[in-house]
Parts: sequence; C-alpha cells; structure tokens
Amino acid sequence: EVLKFHYWVCKQDEKLRHELEVAHVLCLFDQFYKYCKFKTSDQKMQSWTLNKTCQAVLSWVKFMRTHAKRRSPKKDMDDMIKKVRDLYAGIWRKMHATLKNRPSLCELREQGKALSFLDIIKVHEAQHLRVAILLKHLRSGGNRRHTEALLREEVKRLAVLSTLLRRPTRNHETQKCVINVISATAWRLKLQARERKSGRYPIDVKLSALERKLFSFLRSGRKSQSWKPFEQINVSNVLKEVTSEMTGVGVTASGLRSAAESHAELLGDANIRSALSYAEGHSTLTAKTFYMRNGAELMMKSWQNYVRGLIHQDCDEDEDVDIDQQILESIKNSQKRWLKNIEKQLRSKPCRKRGEPKSTQRKRRAEWTEEQDNELRKRIRIHGEGNWKEIVNNSDILRSRYQGFEETKARMNVKTHWRTIKRQGGNISVALNHQWLVTEDNALEAAVSMYPDDWVAIRRMKIFRE
Repeated sequence: EVLKFHYWVCKQDEKLRHELEVAHVLCLFDQFYKYCKFKTSDQKMQSWTLNKTCQAVLSWVKFMRTHAKRRSPKKDMDDMIKKVRDLYAGIWRKMHATLKNRPSLCELREQGKALSFLDIIKVHEAQHLRVAILLKHLRSGGNRRHTEALLREEVKRLAVLSTLLRRPTRNHETQKCVINVISATAWRLKLQARERKSGRYPIDVKLSALERKLFSFLRSGRKSQSWKPFEQINVSNVLKEVTSEMTGVGVTASGLRSAAESHAELLGDANIRSALSYAEGHSTLTAKTFYMRNGAELMMKSWQNYVRGLIHQDCDEDEDVDIDQQILESIKNSQKRWLKNIEKQLRSKPCRKRGEPKSTQRKRRAEWTEEQDNELRKRIRIHGEGNWKEIVNNSDILRSRYQGFEETKARMNVKTHWRTIKRQGGNISVALNHQWLVTEDNALEAAVSMYPDDWVAIRRMKIFRE
C-alpha cells in the first residue's frame, strides 16, 4: 500500500518520477489526503479497503520515527501520525454509520435485491427437476449426444448449488476442493487448511448419495481417483446465473453465505451456527474445539443434516407472503420457458444409431421433372450460364421448386444440376418460340453498332433480357 501511494505521488509530477524517496513522500500529508480522495472517488474503493491504506501508512510513519530520525524531524513525524489517525478515525466512523444504516436481508428481499436461504433451496429443487427431466429424455432415446451435452451443463449447475448449500465456502476455496473416490459408496470432499480463510481448520467430509451421483456423472471419462471438479469453474458466477434465470435476482457465493447466516440466527440453534461458522472458514473457538476433538465430519454434521432435511421436505404451495408467491411464480414461469426451449431443441432430427447406414439418415431429394429441365435451359439461353441468381429469381417454376430454401443454396443446386445435364450429354439447347419484332431488330442493330462483337453487353440490355 505504501508503494502504491509513492507511485501515485511520483506520477502526479513527472519531475519527481522515481526520484522522491518514500520517507519524504509520507511526510506530504496533503498528497496523502488527495490520494485517499482519489481512491474513493475515481477507483470506488470501499471504506474497509481504505482502512488498510491508513494502517499501512501509519505503521510506516511509526517505523520512520524510530529508525529515521536524521532525515525527518520528530515533530513532523508526530504531526503526520496525528493527521493520519484523525483521517483513519473519520473513515472508521463513516464505515460504521454505513453498516448501521445498511438495510436488512428482509428489506433487500422485499426490494427484489436479495434472496433468503429458503428461496435458494427452492431454486435447488427446481434445478433438480430439470436434471430429472433430461435424464428421462436420455433414457427414452432420441438425440442422445445433444441431450448429454444439455444434461452435463444442468448437472454442473446442480452440483454447484448442492455443494454451496452444504458448505458455503468462498469461490477460490470451492475451486480448490478435491474429491477422493475411496469406494463406490465412500466419496470424500477435502480442502486443505491453507486454502481457507482461517488457515487452520480444513474440510474433510463424506459426500451424500445425491452428491456422489452428480460428481460421478461429471467424472465420466476420468481414470484418476482424485480430482478437482470445480477447478475451471467460477462457482459464484454459476450460482448467480441460475438464481437470476429462475427468480430474476442474482445471488453470488457471498450473498448465499449472508443468507445462510441470517437463517442460522433466526433458528437460534448454537450447534447449527457453529457448524456454519466452521464451514465458512471462521476461526472461532468453537470450531477449534470441535475440530481438534472430532474433525470436520462431526463439526459440520448438524448443518448438513439440517440442509438435507430442507432439500428433501415438500415445498409448501400455500405461501402467505406476497414476495414468496412472486418468487414461486417466477420459478414456475422459468421452468415453463426452459421446458419449452428444451423440447424445441430435442425435437430436431435424431442422431444416427450405431451400425445404421448413413444413407437412411438423408432426406431424398425431389427429382427434376422434364418441365423444370426445359425451364432451366430456357433461362440459361436468356440470361446466360453463370447468372444463377437471375435464372432462379426470374423463373416461377424454379422459385416454386426452391421455396423455403436459402437463396445461396438454391443457386448452388441449380448450378450443380446444370453441370449434371452437361456431363450426361443431354440436350442443352431448347428452341425459343418467339418471333422477333421490328423494334427488337432495330434495337439489335443499334446495339451491335454500339458494342461490336460484345454479345455479353448486348445480352444484358433490358430489351433482350425481357
């Protein structure tokens, strides 16, 4: 933080760039005040982050007062310490006032800016239903490859939800968690202590039957018994995407922890609060006592059992509060939209089964009739070979044949069929039942005098095109 401050001061004046010593910079209190103002206004720095800067500068000035008396007078140092302390106290008071006036989770929920823990449980149930629907489609046959791709994406979402509900860790902690496959029914989730916020109490718990099924599907194709399922996944973004799609309110991993803490406080159970505190990585005395004696398995048992009971219990359909009814209605509408989209995607042509010849999968093309062949010869005689766009657009017969086709594809098909006619040695000419008029003869004579021997230019004239 001190070096950032030094770099900012040097950057303000090109003459002082990398020539001003840090000790002298710290005595420039006016510059430090401007730096704090720059941090809060331009970089939108939060108050608690600005506190770190004040603490770093304060500690550095104290160190200078003790070890650098020759360069800076003690009076200036004391004055600097006093001013930084006043600034630090002002920031601290402002931060406490902000926290005191911060709206509660219930108020944010009524404003449509947050979800409760029970709302996230409902989102988990809806996501579980999506996975069940795709599994049913997969068993019934059809486009298996496309269904498996959709199912993998929905299973990944459900695995993130299930993991964060039982262990509401931070994003980087969840990304570094390791799954160890000991046996068919014994799968363990491990997280080293150094990856946690507390740095003391690791996680080592047994996975539930639902989690084993989810991770088993995601693990397909891997031979290693130990792997990181969320290594390349930003679980906070996945959670926000799912909740925003179903309820219209995006919840991050931090928001889920806040909702879980509020729900635990509402329950009033000390064991559940302690287990949640340990799952979040707080180094409390209770977590230390339980972990040293029984390990993570028993420490988190009360919280995981409670979450498991919430997931498996039936959802109450009759909600008394309007906001609960709105969230339920939003989830139902989201499920209808998702189901409609999935049915539209899976209604496409099924994949070829293994061992089935490819020819049976292609739709037989309509054969060219003699009338269409004659029409093609006639249009080539009028517009010339190569002008496929004009040939197709100016012929009602060819337009009706390629109705619903893209224009480019229609031109390519006409071009291919003409090559086939020439390759087979068929009659490529056709008589035009047209008697030349006097006006056309005169126009031809004028065109020949204007474009001698340039029959391409003559043919493009409007009278001859018609």
